[in-house]
Amino acid sequence: MRKILVLFSSFFSLVSFSQNVGIGTTTPNARLEIKDTALTKTKISSKHYLDTSQLIFSNRLSDIYGTDIILSSNQESGLRVIARSDLPQNNSDSILMITPSGRLGINKQNLPAYTLDVNGDVNTTGTLRVNGNQGASGQVLRSNGDGTMGWDDMCEYKYYDLHRTPTGPTNWTVPAGVTKICIELWGAGGGGAIYGGGGGGAYIKAYFTVTPGSTISYNIGAGGTGGSFAGSSGNSGGTSTATVGATVISAFGGGGASTAVADDWPGAGGTYTASAGFSHFMGMPGQPGSHNVVTYQQKNATTFYIYTKYGNGGDAGNSRNTGGLGNYTVVNEATSALVRDGYALAPATPGGGGGSFYCTVCTSHTGAAGQIIIHY
Repeated sequence: MRKILVLFSSFFSLVSFSQNVGIGTTTPNARLEIKDTALTKTKISSKHYLDTSQLIFSNRLSDIYGTDIILSSNQESGLRVIARSDLPQNNSDSILMITPSGRLGINKQNLPAYTLDVNGDVNTTGTLRVNGNQGASGQVLRSNGDGTMGWDDMCEYKYYDLHRTPTGPTNWTVPAGVTKICIELWGAGGGGAIYGGGGGGAYIKAYFTVTPGSTISYNIGAGGTGGSFAGSSGNSGGTSTATVGATVISAFGGGGASTAVADDWPGAGGTYTASAGFSHFMGMPGQPGSHNVVTYQQKNATTFYIYTKYGNGGDAGNSRNTGGLGNYTVVNEATSALVRDGYALAPATPGGGGGSFYCTVCTSHTGAAGQIIIHY
């Protein structure tokens, strides 16, 4: 009985005069200070695992004004941080949730489904790292398709090789570390003739999975020569090909303008093909050349002119403004004298068809050569 009285007397004295309460220390620096030389533990326990234990931090001045921040151990679900306030914007049942499995939820009513599960925007002034890697300049964060993420370039193909000089079979070696390539291929343009332009070469684009160090074989078609003023036909443009393993893609050249039939046909546009069973490609045929257009114009009461617009070459597939432009002539109908002629423009690489033009001592334009671009 005496010990109880002494303990009560000491506690009353501590509460009444010291203001601070210390456990394990005689000089507490806070309202409650618990100190131990080994391991310090403070436990708030409920009677049953289905109960909820709470620790409340409050600045309420009354039952109305102020805010309570509540740490609530919600049965078996985990630790939840809750706010209760007279201010509507400060009321939240889901500030933070930590589950026993190590998942953290922020602003979520339900249990977090991931290690970090956030309902709302996320902002950081620091660096976002993936597996300790912050990525290089210009890279973006992409899925690897297997549940993991990694930094990668926005463009899958960072480099390219461009070749446009007509050649026979030529080899290109896949660089180290490269497993995917994209090939763009253009056929050559057909030659123009006296009555029409040559056709444009075709275009094909294909994607391949490759092995570093393996060899890609390609061929670039040469432009078809133009026909003579005397009436010979233009020649077809050469076919461009690329071979990757057992797969061959081809962009055929445009047809030469023909004078072999009464209608004097311009050249047809080239077409494209790929090996049977291969589907990772798309293509566009070349544009056909155009006919000459003849019109009759009157200068005065006695003078008449024949105006001839010579046919243009066709554009290559997927390549606008590559076809050559035919020139024009103005001829006096009565005397057949040349009054004026315009300038013709040669076709452009890749694969433009040659234009038709007036020239008594030369041929119409030769079509432009094909081209290959290998992206890797």
